[in-house]
Amino acid sequence: MKLTNFSKSSVACLLLAVSACTTPSGVVPTSTNDLARIAADPTWFTDEGFTGKATWNAITGTLTFTQNISFGQGDYGGDYLNDFYFQVPNEVNTIIINNGVTVTGGFRANFGTGAVTHNLTIQGQTVGGTARVFGTNTIGWTWGPDRQSGTADDIVPTDKWKYSLFSASGSGFRMIIKNLKLENSRVFNITAFTVPITVDNCFIVDSRASDGVNCDGFRGGDGSIVKNSTFQVTDDAIKFYDDLTVTNVTINVRRNGAAFQMGWSGEGANTGTITNVLVNGISPDNITNGTKEGGGTISGTAYNRGLFSWVSGSANSTRNLTINGLKTTGLANAVMFAGSGQWRAYPTFEIGSTTATLSMSGSNLAIACRQAAVNTKGNFTLTMCSSTTKSATYSCGTGSTVTGDTN
Repeated sequence: MKLTNFSKSSVACLLLAVSACTTPSGVVPTSTNDLARIAADPTWFTDEGFTGKATWNAITGTLTFTQNISFGQGDYGGDYLNDFYFQVPNEVNTIIINNGVTVTGGFRANFGTGAVTHNLTIQGQTVGGTARVFGTNTIGWTWGPDRQSGTADDIVPTDKWKYSLFSASGSGFRMIIKNLKLENSRVFNITAFTVPITVDNCFIVDSRASDGVNCDGFRGGDGSIVKNSTFQVTDDAIKFYDDLTVTNVTINVRRNGAAFQMGWSGEGANTGTITNVLVNGISPDNITNGTKEGGGTISGTAYNRGLFSWVSGSANSTRNLTINGLKTTGLANAVMFAGSGQWRAYPTFEIGSTTATLSMSGSNLAIACRQAAVNTKGNFTLTMCSSTTKSATYSCGTGSTVTGDTN
């Protein structure tokens, strides 16, 4: 690190703890702050290869990436499962990625229970800036070095969360991710089970030519917030598995995944709010005269999941959702894969468990899907546009003026 406003003689004074010493500018250094300022970079800084590409401020606990950097040795080089990820030390409060800088790699805030009491912010330099966190151009990274699905080197489903671009575990802190572009995650983009996460002013995108496989968007612990952001991923965009607030968000739904995923297994009860959210169907795949479930044929833009999707066949909990402003486009004439080479009309709702309960109220809606519901084995408590009926379309209030993310 460079010395700031201190000569070599000033440093000597500090090291000798001589209080009468002054800098050339007449400033009397204070032992705690000035010693921290002139201290060598910590071991983790040099071990990670950050020298020359980042700066560390021990006083504020701020790590700033100033040049492009890649963690690890690429997709399958070295210890590719872990070297690709920076395990954030407890002393770090803030990570800043400067405009124009790409960090190729992920961030793990696995502090452990009770290890820290400060929040961790990872952010781009400015709102609307050009800082980026990048994963890989490899499609199906979880298939392992042999590039074959279903073999021994595959990442098992229960471990996939570890290889998100951002992951957090432990307690006592919040992770804040803002002013960033997240592109082409190896697997999920942002994942935590117990840690609340705030996402603000981010663009989360899979730009690969075909589905990246399990490139999910967001799952955070109770109290998480997603706002002023756009998702364009190739799996479930936002998971309502825990208490979550979603505001001013755009979701561009591709072929694979749901806009709102309620659960794949035994997730507990939760409460969520959706405010000013725009969902655009942008799948490039079209089915013409496909085999329709139940007989006949059906055509339309193809998807794999419904708008509100609760796939689990064993869920025994309640999802409580309150919506104020939700609009969809591109889904009114869509089809959804039904398995066994068959297709069905795209639904607003799908619930796969007889013991699941979806309680939802909505106002200011402009929802247009192709049918009301499929796999409706669960219990519905709906008040959507003052209606208690499951429907393919809801239109009321200011739903047509919903903007989603305008940043």
